[in-house]
Amino acid sequence: AGALAAAGLHEWRDLRAASSVQALAVGGSVAVILIASLALTAYRCEDWRDAERLFTRMAASSPSSWKAANGLGHAYEDRGQLAAAGVEYGRATALDPAALPPILSLALVESRMGLHEQAARLADAIRRLDPDGAVALQLAWIHSNAGQHEEAAADLAVAAAREPGRPETRFYQALALARAGRRPEARAVLEDAERRVAAADPRAVAWQPIAEQA
Repeated sequence: AGALAAAGLHEWRDLRAASSVQALAVGGSVAVILIASLALTAYRCEDWRDAERLFTRMAASSPSSWKAANGLGHAYEDRGQLAAAGVEYGRATALDPAALPPILSLALVESRMGLHEQAARLADAIRRLDPDGAVALQLAWIHSNAGQHEEAAADLAVAAAREPGRPETRFYQALALARAGRRPEARAVLEDAERRVAAADPRAVAWQPIAEQA
């Protein structure tokens, strides 16, 4: 559009009536833009080669971005490099202590590494950042891995209330209550979960393994 305006033209079809010099000027400008775009695309394709490369470059260009460190942490976690992932999640949390995703990822990876006390401490901070209970299910895994079954049962109660259409959450809650020694409550939750799945689509089988365990 800028090339057309510079040549005194208004629309692309005006090129048909333009002088050869005008047409050449416009065509040359467009060719330069296309060639530059192709070169830039090829350059950026290198950055998008894999997740580690992408987020490493993102962290270098935006060192204050917690999203870059968090993305790099996920790349390491996907490869099973939990210690490296924990370092990146910790860096993301330090960049923005109010951001929920990196602190949750850090707690989960620490729980997977067996650092249960550290993960449980982070779970308390996560609960403050998540007053609506959106990540209650993930908090339940953290507490359960740490042997804190009372806390896990409370988290699962929140998760079950938020998503009543997921019966597996109720089975997990029954199991947590049983592990906490609250067997009458566990049995009541279990019976409720069984009533829910009795009316559920028989093709929905995600709940069956945990149901058998509960």
